[in-house]
Amino acid sequence: MTAPRPAPVVVVVDGAGRTAGDGAVRWAAREAVRLGRPLRILLPAGGDPRRRRAGLVRALAAASRAAPALSVSTALGDEPPGRAARVAAADAALLVVPGGPGPADDLGGAVRCPLVVVPPGGSGDAGPPVPVPAGAAADPRA
Repeated sequence: MTAPRPAPVVVVVDGAGRTAGDGAVRWAAREAVRLGRPLRILLPAGGDPRRRRAGLVRALAAASRAAPALSVSTALGDEPPGRAARVAAADAALLVVPGGPGPADDLGGAVRCPLVVVPPGGSGDAGPPVPVPAGAAADPRA
């Protein structure tokens, strides 16, 4: 009998090439290592398919640089960002989203796992992540 796989840390990126998304990926990768969990990078539906694939490749590279030995999986979602994040959170140990416009916009405490918003700032190291209590707005600007 094999042991069940631990629930992953899930990071949602938007594929638009925003550096805030890279910062969220790097933070999520380091946190996954700290927690001893795999990382899942989710790119929700929307936009040009070539840009989406390129965004996923960029996110995977950011995760690999932040945590080279980490087990990472990727997924191209077929739901819009907020819904994709809520669905992914159902089996996640932690949900990580970049701050600013994008995946955090319509979560608003509707996820069933801990949620962290990584503020925009380019590096992902510029400021501490913002844990979001259940029922609170997911965007720290709110």
